[in-house]
Amino acid sequence: MRSSSRRKVNRSVVLRMHEISLLLFFIVLVPRLSAQSKQDSLIRELNAIKNDTSTIKKIELLIMIGDEMKFSYPDSSEQYLREAYDLAEQNNYRNKMAQSISGIGGVKYVMGEYDFALENFIKALHMWEDTDNKRGIAVGLNNIGLIQNMQEHYQQSINNHIQSAEICKQVKDTQLLATNYFNLGISYEALQHYDSALYYAKRALTLERQLGRHNASLRIQNLLGRIYLEKKQYQKALDAYRQVINAPDYENKWELSYAMAGLAEVYHEMGILEKSIEYGLKSYDLAREVGAKWDLQNVTGILAKSFAGMDNWKRAYEYHRLHKVYSDSVFNEKRENQINYLRLKRQQSENEALLNENRLQDLIITKRNYQLTAVIAGVVVLLVLAFLLYRNNNLKNKRNKKLKAKNTEIARKNEELQELNTTKDTLFRIIAHDLKNPVSVINSYTELIIDEFDDFDREELLDITHKLHKSSNETLRLLDNLMQWARSETGTVSFSPENIDIQQVYNDNFDLLMSSSREKKINLTSAIPEGLVAYADFNLTSTILRNLIANAIKFTDENGRVSIQAYEKNEMIEVSVLDTGTGMSQETIDNLFNTEKGISQKGTHDEKGTGLGLVICKDFVEKQNGTLSVESELGKGSRFSFTLPKAAKEVE
Repeated sequence: MRSSSRRKVNRSVVLRMHEISLLLFFIVLVPRLSAQSKQDSLIRELNAIKNDTSTIKKIELLIMIGDEMKFSYPDSSEQYLREAYDLAEQNNYRNKMAQSISGIGGVKYVMGEYDFALENFIKALHMWEDTDNKRGIAVGLNNIGLIQNMQEHYQQSINNHIQSAEICKQVKDTQLLATNYFNLGISYEALQHYDSALYYAKRALTLERQLGRHNASLRIQNLLGRIYLEKKQYQKALDAYRQVINAPDYENKWELSYAMAGLAEVYHEMGILEKSIEYGLKSYDLAREVGAKWDLQNVTGILAKSFAGMDNWKRAYEYHRLHKVYSDSVFNEKRENQINYLRLKRQQSENEALLNENRLQDLIITKRNYQLTAVIAGVVVLLVLAFLLYRNNNLKNKRNKKLKAKNTEIARKNEELQELNTTKDTLFRIIAHDLKNPVSVINSYTELIIDEFDDFDREELLDITHKLHKSSNETLRLLDNLMQWARSETGTVSFSPENIDIQQVYNDNFDLLMSSSREKKINLTSAIPEGLVAYADFNLTSTILRNLIANAIKFTDENGRVSIQAYEKNEMIEVSVLDTGTGMSQETIDNLFNTEKGISQKGTHDEKGTGLGLVICKDFVEKQNGTLSVESELGKGSRFSFTLPKAAKEVE
């Protein structure tokens, strides 16, 4: 038996397979075109019939376009499907309405909005039941089975898929039958019944190959790869995954990402860690590109383990942290569907009760015709009451939804107000505390000059002038940091990334920084190589570097050293500012970027500060997709490093 922790990891993989299975089911009622330029061809055909009176043809094209766009452009897909639904509703085409709303449910599932997906599936199922559409009912049962598996009601899920498969056999729908077999394979894999899972996956693969559905066959290869991996048949797992990534002209990035993650996990289990990392990184890039959160959660966990196995603890920690972030995100997006499940069960019970009541009425009518009028009247009353209860329940639900939305909006406004109050309090604290001193110094010296101007000799006046200049510079730096921080807090900082030379950024700040370093007799050196180019905003980067170097000078004693280093690191440029200054305790480091803690320390020459410089640096670095890190120890100096994206090489 597997450990419980391994089981939880596998659960996310199973859920990912369900995303695939759902995308298979809701296309079964839509006619398919040839593989060449499907989407473009359908859009051209739709544009060609704008003035055509054949509404049903337009609805079918809208549904097909929505189906083709579901993977790459889910938002656009939903728009086409909603337009199809509106047209079908206007013309009372119940089956087309159900087909459209079911497609919207599938798009919502792709986008991770499972509650909305379930709502649409139930609505579509009711429409198909009203029109006795067997194929539609089979699709609806398949959908319910998927949701039940998400709720971990595995046996009920299997029962619904088997029932759907039986209907498919009756109506000879091989395509949906293959989809049900595929879903049964996923359900049995979730139960760790790997032989049953393998049986249904192979049956699904046989049918898809008979249908010539190459892409669907590749999705099943991904499932087979997962099953073989769980059975520790690693070579078979590798063969299955390779069939996906080596398939010619296959552009489904979801499936390619999943297959590469599978290869990464197989190689990890085999102890071939270099290969595991190679395919894991490829999977990670694809998953980020398409926003596949389940894949991101899975592959970051694999990468963390593989890097740890290579003793690359830094990268292992990096991907372990990402794994935790994506795991939390997936957990937060998972909605509890128990209420919807109970609603289905209640509807089923009501349908059975109504059927029994009708049978009883038939017996009563047959045996006692003279009670016909009373029975009909009773049924009418019951129907009216049922309608009133149903309407009242709907009104109540709508009111509850509106109330919940209002409460959410109020909570959001309260959070914004709290943030504004915190910003205001911080601003007032800084103005009252940090700006008061330099302004008071300026005021005192100017008052002294006015009152005793004739008593001062030239050297005394020069000394006072230097002090005034120093205080005014302090005030300007404080005001500049306040302005930059306020712009950052209000979101008004402009951001215009371009290719910038790091050496040029340093040179533009050299005179100002050299003046400060000379005053304290600090040796300021730069080891920035020529031609080191980042893709970033020049002004933001200049502010970051200037603040970090000024900070280093501030906390370094006379005759100390401040050095700047820069180099390429993977796809990033890393710039470091090192000093031989006073250093920091861990408690100070932990509160560096917290404006509420009020971290504002004097420099080695009693230089003042707002404590906002590092907060601004962190905001500006993260705005450019970089990171800011700190290494320091009391009495041994500090190292502040930040990263920026490396500029792309120009094509000659």
